[in-house]
Amino acid sequence: YLLGLGALTLLPYAAPLCPRQGWILDLGSVDFAANLLAFVPLGAALRRARPLPVAAIGFALSFGIEFAQQWLPRQQDTGDLLANTAGALFGWAAARIWVELAPRPLVSLRTRAHLLRGAAAVVLVAIAYNALSIPAHDFSNWDRFPLVIGNTARGDRPWIGDLFELALYDRALEPRERTARLEPADAPALWAEGGPVLWLRFDQEPPAGRIDGPSGPVRLEPRVDPANFVSDSGLRLAPGGVVLEPWISDHATEQLRGAGALTLDLRLRAGVSPQFGGARIVSFGNGKGPVNLEVGQRGAGLFARVRTPANGTHAARVEVAARKRVVSTEPQQLRFVYDGRHGGLWVDGACVDDSYIALHNSPWLVGSLLGLSIVASTALAALALASFARRRAARVLLGGLGGAAAWLAIRALGGWSALPDFETPALVLGATTLAATLPMIGAPETESPGDSEC
Repeated sequence: YLLGLGALTLLPYAAPLCPRQGWILDLGSVDFAANLLAFVPLGAALRRARPLPVAAIGFALSFGIEFAQQWLPRQQDTGDLLANTAGALFGWAAARIWVELAPRPLVSLRTRAHLLRGAAAVVLVAIAYNALSIPAHDFSNWDRFPLVIGNTARGDRPWIGDLFELALYDRALEPRERTARLEPADAPALWAEGGPVLWLRFDQEPPAGRIDGPSGPVRLEPRVDPANFVSDSGLRLAPGGVVLEPWISDHATEQLRGAGALTLDLRLRAGVSPQFGGARIVSFGNGKGPVNLEVGQRGAGLFARVRTPANGTHAARVEVAARKRVVSTEPQQLRFVYDGRHGGLWVDGACVDDSYIALHNSPWLVGSLLGLSIVASTALAALALASFARRRAARVLLGGLGGAAAWLAIRALGGWSALPDFETPALVLGATTLAATLPMIGAPETESPGDSEC
């Protein structure tokens, strides 16, 4: 249980794009409930203690986990401390009540062995199925959608503000590749070494642009719908939008589809802060269904989505949302980066939010529950196979071989290696789990009077 708890709370170790920013307080219902349930077994195991020591142990263990997370790419949450402590007390109370109502075990040791074997088989098959069904996190499923600046084709996502400049790269820019205004004054501001795939500038008349065409860079003068207004203050997007010519959108899509990574840089000024309804600033979509890419404003925060085979036909499951109030009515530079694993949002050079997209969109047993799956695939297999042997030495040998074989089989199927940066933690966790399980399967079996079948 402790190994599983550690796997859930301290893994994976994949480094995020944004540095963690101290303690937060998040009392979201799903996360709070999950943290509460995670500590219920701890409270049940301490059912003979008094409630105050149980609460103290639950709080101390939870604080130790949160404290350790400051050296890991995890966010420390005060809400987790409350949920974990409450879960330990809940488990303690439930176990006390259960012992009073059912003082004898409900099933015999033989029945428990059968249940254990069945559980091990179900879990191992589920992990293997998940490992074989890990989808890609590239852009191979992108459709040839128009690149739209501002409102969607349906006209239901207006963003009110001015857009000065746009640069789209077919790679994830590093933090050190920050763009800055160059000299002379009419030079592009959003320009990193190597140049973008597509660059557009609207704070001049006529608007200027450049695209990396098949035969080299091609200068553009993007056509702007008369409903919009272009001046030295930029492109006013209230409430209309600009749809770029099909060949421009198609070529940019092909460039990004082959790269599997992107950076979208924007210089803009919001006309109103906050804005509601998921107002889109830039998107690759037809306004009717799937969206390849979109960046927009919700409230006083920002959101960005990117479509990959892992999330199917729509990009909603990879949202990177800035929860802080980051949008103002002053000119700002916004950057969205997707490197094939993470998505991150920057405002004026400061990272405001990120998401481990590859982890979140993997099947759940090799995604968010990856650490727990490694514990289950080694411990359950070892315990289940050891239950077939009668002698202690045979149980240890059979259990050890079974646990190692299960771990190696899942690894061979790609269960652990599919997620980057996880091979070493997976090896350590699997070996530690098996080592902790062997003494238990080697211990002699004992029965309480209620277990006897004779």
